[in-house]
Amino acid sequence: MKISKPCIPPQPEREYLLEEIFARQESIQGFCFENEFMQKENLRKLDCSKCQFKNCRFEQCEMQKSEFTDTIFDGCDFSGTSLQSSYFFRCVFLNCKGIGTQFQDSSFKNVLVEACNFELAAFDESIFNRVLLKRTRFLQAWFQQCRLKDFEIEDCNFTKASFFRTSLKGIDFSDNRIDSISVTLDDLKGMVATPEQIVQFAALLGIQIKS
Repeated sequence: MKISKPCIPPQPEREYLLEEIFARQESIQGFCFENEFMQKENLRKLDCSKCQFKNCRFEQCEMQKSEFTDTIFDGCDFSGTSLQSSYFFRCVFLNCKGIGTQFQDSSFKNVLVEACNFELAAFDESIFNRVLLKRTRFLQAWFQQCRLKDFEIEDCNFTKASFFRTSLKGIDFSDNRIDSISVTLDDLKGMVATPEQIVQFAALLGIQIKS
């Protein structure tokens, strides 16, 4: 699946520090921020478009109800930060870290996530529409009650992740790790998996397998 690339200006502005821009409480457009660090800041309802964030850290920040359009996050760290009820359109997450990040009730459309670590992150009740996840860790992450459309995954690790009450119909897990994921039988209907992966779900059916 081909994801639409973010529309980024050839030479984004670099005149201001991240803190100065956010303090204005207005739309942020066409900026490139590098090596910024923000900790426990109130950054709710950000409106950000055509921006690049490189090696920026948002540690335990409040960023709920934010909107990001045509934005690239490269090497950024969102660990412990709340991005609940946020909107991501034509965005890229590359080499990012988001351990324990909260994305509940968010919307992801035309989004690429590659080579990231979102262990223990929460995506419950989120909408994924035309999303590609590649080579990313989602160990013990939460995808409960999500809606997935045009959702593709490649070489990701979902060990002990929870997909409870999320339909996996048409999702191809064959080259991904899904050890000990939490699902119901209805969630599994129509999922694509290898024979070895199917064996892992035998317990849900009450089947005893003899070697």
